[in-house]
Amino acid sequence: MYLDDDPEEKVGQIATALSVPGKLVVEYRPVALFANQVEDLISQSGQFDGLLLDLRLDQERRPNGQRAEYTATTLAQFLRTKVYDQEVKIKDFPIVLCSQQWKIGMYDADLSSHDLFDYKFPKEDVEKRAQKISEKLMALVEGYRLIDKAPGRWNEMLACDAQLLDPRMFSRFAGRPVPIATHEYARYILRELLVPANELIKESVFAARLGQTGTGAGWARLRDEVFGAARYTGAFSQSWNRWWQPEINRIFEGLCGTTLSSLTAAQRVAALAEHTGIEGLVAAEPIMFNHSKWYWTICEALKTPLDPSEGFRLAPGHEPMAWQDYDYISLKALLERMHITDLHRSLHPDEVERFDAIREEYSQA
Repeated sequence: MYLDDDPEEKVGQIATALSVPGKLVVEYRPVALFANQVEDLISQSGQFDGLLLDLRLDQERRPNGQRAEYTATTLAQFLRTKVYDQEVKIKDFPIVLCSQQWKIGMYDADLSSHDLFDYKFPKEDVEKRAQKISEKLMALVEGYRLIDKAPGRWNEMLACDAQLLDPRMFSRFAGRPVPIATHEYARYILRELLVPANELIKESVFAARLGQTGTGAGWARLRDEVFGAARYTGAFSQSWNRWWQPEINRIFEGLCGTTLSSLTAAQRVAALAEHTGIEGLVAAEPIMFNHSKWYWTICEALKTPLDPSEGFRLAPGHEPMAWQDYDYISLKALLERMHITDLHRSLHPDEVERFDAIREEYSQA
């Protein structure tokens, strides 16, 4: 269900663009006053699988001249709370924010609202990214269904042997005295397991740790045929492509007889080529101003391999847990201010003095 205070002739194209025949129906609904809207959502919660909201639902007048008196954050907060109301029995479902880019910026600045939505995207992106966004929406629905069937059973929610993982990953949920809502598990998986690098990593980091950029001719074969068992298949995996680092380590060591971290990029690539016979594997070269080939992360701006010791930490929304990694940016990207122009992020406060000390030396290069 898609709620927006704009008339259908203005935003109906968004609902149409995001719908996928036979798989996903996005149905536009005009906004009602809060009491009526809540009543409709509660009574119809079994008839839809997710809620798509414009951030400002209170700007345009309805046909009767009235404006809705609430925003998406108000409505989302109410619905999240109602899930715990045993008398209401409302279904738990993903809530997604779809708004103009400048409104998304307002949301990003309001830290108190960040736990309410499972995903967000600007309306301006729909024309070019409709397929990707639709995949996210469908993955959210499937993920919620999986979690709802196995709440608290991490082996099933993550499709892995959770006993092999760092136990600190699950400590937040230990000893909770009341049933935990599906959206709380979903939020944790999406925000704390699938976004920051930890024992689950995204493909660009996966490639970097194997010494490559992920664009070589043999990369797809290596990823799917050799390391396919490391692919994450748990909640939201239909659109959030991730790989298990412990399984990557196990496969590499079984093939090559040594650990990943003990080799340079060129040595990792040579070992993989020798033991798999896959051609077209090319070791990544260091980014300008860098020298190390002991890659273990990427420059978030350039999306290319980086040794963390040569990178600079980016400021996170909150400090990473002990089992999570920082995001990094290279000196080249910093000098080009790509953290601001491309990533819209700040340098970690602890890195500012270090960067200032060497900026003058390299800025003329």
